[in-house]
Amino acid sequence: MDLSIVIPARNEMFLKQTIDDILSHIEGETEIIAVLDGKWAEPRLVDHPRVRILYFPESIGQRAATNQGVRLSQAKYIMKCDAHCSFDQGFDVKMMKEMHDDWTCVPCMRNLWAFDWICPDGHRRYQGPSGPCKDCGKPTERDMKWIGKESPKSTSYCFDSLPHFQYFKEYSKRPEGKGDITETMSLQGSCFMLTREKYWELNICDEAFGSWGSQGIQVACSTWLSGGRVMCNKKTWYAHLFRTQGGNFGFPYEMSGRQQENAKKLARDMLYNNKFPKQILPSSWLVERFWPIPGWAQKDLDDLKLAGVKFMSQSVFVPSPKSITGLTESFSSVDVDGKGMSSETMSHPGFPSAGSNSSENVNSMANKSQMSGVATQPVITNMINDGNVLTKTHREGSDQPRIDNSVDTNFGTHISNSSISSNSNVSNPIPASSSTINSDFGKKTSDEFRSNKTSVKESHVVHDPHIIPQKGILFFTDNQLNLKIAHKVQNQLRTIGLPITSVSLKPMPHFGKNIHIPMKRGYEAYFTQILAGLEASDADIIFMCEHDVLYHKSHFDFTPSDKTKFYFNHNWWRYHTSDGFICRWDANQVSGLCAYRTTLLAWYKARMDEVKAGKKEWSFEPKGEGKTESWKSEFPNVDIRHTGTMTKDKRGIKDFRDKSTAKGFEMADEIPYWGKINI
Repeated sequence: MDLSIVIPARNEMFLKQTIDDILSHIEGETEIIAVLDGKWAEPRLVDHPRVRILYFPESIGQRAATNQGVRLSQAKYIMKCDAHCSFDQGFDVKMMKEMHDDWTCVPCMRNLWAFDWICPDGHRRYQGPSGPCKDCGKPTERDMKWIGKESPKSTSYCFDSLPHFQYFKEYSKRPEGKGDITETMSLQGSCFMLTREKYWELNICDEAFGSWGSQGIQVACSTWLSGGRVMCNKKTWYAHLFRTQGGNFGFPYEMSGRQQENAKKLARDMLYNNKFPKQILPSSWLVERFWPIPGWAQKDLDDLKLAGVKFMSQSVFVPSPKSITGLTESFSSVDVDGKGMSSETMSHPGFPSAGSNSSENVNSMANKSQMSGVATQPVITNMINDGNVLTKTHREGSDQPRIDNSVDTNFGTHISNSSISSNSNVSNPIPASSSTINSDFGKKTSDEFRSNKTSVKESHVVHDPHIIPQKGILFFTDNQLNLKIAHKVQNQLRTIGLPITSVSLKPMPHFGKNIHIPMKRGYEAYFTQILAGLEASDADIIFMCEHDVLYHKSHFDFTPSDKTKFYFNHNWWRYHTSDGFICRWDANQVSGLCAYRTTLLAWYKARMDEVKAGKKEWSFEPKGEGKTESWKSEFPNVDIRHTGTMTKDKRGIKDFRDKSTAKGFEMADEIPYWGKINI
């Protein structure tokens, strides 16, 4: 089976209709696992080869029942749904077709019109509690409809600062909320789908929350903050019956106010103290990603950010989803595989009858004590390394991403040196932290420096003799580079002496403060890496460093004189590993870019917004009249052209489509300072 649909059910009068509906609309290798939690189904369920039943004479609760159902599954995907839903034709195939291994996905949600009450005189009353006709007082009977209503349709959800579930209609009106498959901050717990592996890894139905309450928040946060994405697939739908009118038309499970409050308190504790399973991103990142959000004030977000600073100061265990689709693997409008890339920059581097127990399709557990040997798969969180000491789990790679052809031979799946890991496509990545600048000129911090000059619109840096702007290196790589080149570049950067923030598509725990973003190489990965690195860096002045460029120390002697401008080092040469060909020309390349962190952040955030909006024309290098300047370092940098370089080679003026961009083109037999390079 490819998909197991698990239905926890207690006192569910519509379970049979739900199962019959699923069976009539599935088109793939899909099974149903119905968990009868404390009672047999009434009406009885028909025998069917695609349906398995797990029965508990004593109720164990909705989350526990779901977990027991998932334990019976061998499918790749798990869908949990309520026992009062209807579905679109082929919904299972449509959902699986669009799934990614680190997504939690929901269909578009409609309202289910299950039945009407009708009296002998033909008066009708829309579904609700039973009772006599309100028009004539005569008895009424249920007239089944089972129709997924066309309106309303829900595609986006969020939670407020309490936190409490909210519908997020405003988001669907934003550009990022439009399209067939869109992100959603949270979800409605009546139906969601993910891989079985992720279900256990993230402890999706955490029984510490009790039977009911805060499930959508828990599932969504566990997914987002571990580096996955929560998505709504609008290509298909399900319809959910809302029973909010009380009487005999209320919730099937007993709704303890105390238990719900405990679930809400636990959700708040996990949100504000960053305690979700496998969490690698601070909770504030998620809120900022969808900002503005109903029920959130700026003070609420500020409080969340304070908790995020503490979280980021720790070393956190890093899982590796197949893609990030966080941050994110892809927006539907962007080619994340890198096809069509032409910029210089992309050389850089996501049933038996209800009364029978005889059928082989029925599993029964007599009481709770029989469950004691079945434990939820352990979820490892906040695995901190102190110095170079790692746990046995880390060393042996248990529950770790596979590392193939990694750049650093000492790669592991942890982050060292107080690093942060990021799995996302982010418009608002990890908030930056700051550290004190120790110098003979005073003790002002980077924060104090920034607070005096927070606007990128200010024209010039104030040269306060008591403040020295801190410089730092932002290094980014796709981890697909030849190891010989990679090691040479990294070892050279280590000699520079500046703090390094490295952002990689595979973990690099021993190279600076590493941010691991497990995405596929592509546009979104590129901008996500840069944004995450800029946000995580403590430096005021950033030197952008690519993984296949040898940097000379003199490159880092430069200091920008204008806080709002972008500066490019034009002293660089290209070396071709295939035949040793060497050339250069004057060009602005991201590999030679230096600017203030705040200025870079503003520019790259704007580019990310263009990518998310599907804009076709945008540049990798900052540009604009009066916004860029160039300098030449004392000694050159070396741009290494290799088999993995994606952009077109230029070996003469004829290779330039626009000949005016070939200014200063020249060739040489060897490179000043570096001589004849042998790589």
